[in-house]
Amino acid sequence: DVTDDVLKNQQLEQELGQDELTKLCSRRSFYSQVEQLFAKPEQLKNAAIIMIDSDDLKKINDNYGHEYGDRYLCKLAETLNRLSAPFRLIARLSGDEFAILLYNSDTKEDLQRYIQELKYLRDNAMLTLSVTNQIPVRFSIGTAFYPADGDSYQLLLKYADREMYKDKEKRKAKSPNLFNKSL
Repeated sequence: DVTDDVLKNQQLEQELGQDELTKLCSRRSFYSQVEQLFAKPEQLKNAAIIMIDSDDLKKINDNYGHEYGDRYLCKLAETLNRLSAPFRLIARLSGDEFAILLYNSDTKEDLQRYIQELKYLRDNAMLTLSVTNQIPVRFSIGTAFYPADGDSYQLLLKYADREMYKDKEKRKAKSPNLFNKSL
């Protein structure tokens, strides 16, 4: 029964605090750890919350199938994991939405350098579909800084989410259609 498998996977995910597909931190674990960090601002120092949303998951699923959609999400997670920030928490929040908390930074400028690194990684990430076909792994980014943009993680998440959707609209306007169904 598929329902039993889904329930077992959800239970395992909760126990491990890990997203089953991407192996990133789960939503529940992310929020729990963020709450703990924000309870001790001296551990945060300067911090940034980055909201991330896939730009093309629906197109991947529609054109190539859900197996490739899963591979796309895993490649996106792999790309996020390549970020060199030493104090970070990376999570898959739901479907194609991810979050990163960068913390314990001496300056906001250090955080901005990591965000530039993330944009570089995004601009160079490719998913191999077949021997002759690759597609870029695209995602939109929105950032909020602690303490400059607010002192609660709930407020910072809302702000970063709003900024992410602004980025998504800008990227959509510039983005050519890269999808043809051939593999």
